[in-house]
Amino acid sequence: MRVGWVQPPDLSHLQPLGGDCPHCGEKVAFSWTCPDDSGGSVDHHINRYFANDKGMWVIGQCPSCKGCTLIWITLDEKGKVSTRILPHPSPQPADKRIPDRARNDFDEARLCHSVGAHRACAVMCRRAIQTAVLDQGAKAGKLADQIDELTKEGILTKNVGDWAHTVRFIGNDAAHPEGPKVTEEDARDILDLAEEIMNILYVMPSIAKAQRHRPQ
Repeated sequence: MRVGWVQPPDLSHLQPLGGDCPHCGEKVAFSWTCPDDSGGSVDHHINRYFANDKGMWVIGQCPSCKGCTLIWITLDEKGKVSTRILPHPSPQPADKRIPDRARNDFDEARLCHSVGAHRACAVMCRRAIQTAVLDQGAKAGKLADQIDELTKEGILTKNVGDWAHTVRFIGNDAAHPEGPKVTEEDARDILDLAEEIMNILYVMPSIAKAQRHRPQ
């Protein structure tokens, strides 16, 4: 069905689009699914689609789990193709070498960021950092003091301690009604900082330990 475009663009040359499957989470190249009387078939060319003045809707199939998703395709005046996958793919889970409590908080922060909940992302990043520093043995009552305690003990370097404080600053602002707006860039930045802190505290030490104990 072609509705809305007087002269629908020829998109038959488009190869299956890649992305994260919203059903199984795998990074895949979606195949085009063409509805027909028998229930549908998979093809490598767009044969059927719904179009209006906003763009085109096609059905893609994940080759891994066989789940189907809607793919919205738009063209600009220069013919550049942009795509959006619906439902929105969930972010990949954090590294399993991060302890469960900190990883769950961090995964929730990533999920918040993926749906545009930037303030919530900032708050969950702060919580993930506090969960991690408590796991590392911090005893002080406030997060600022806990970060300084681990920095003084050498568990965090000065730079990493500064990163943790940055996450704390933005997370505190996000949690208070009078705090400044948390932008997408703010959320992305502290998400990256939180991930690096998790890598330094847990992932890199785990890799090093595995290498030290590997069979000779």
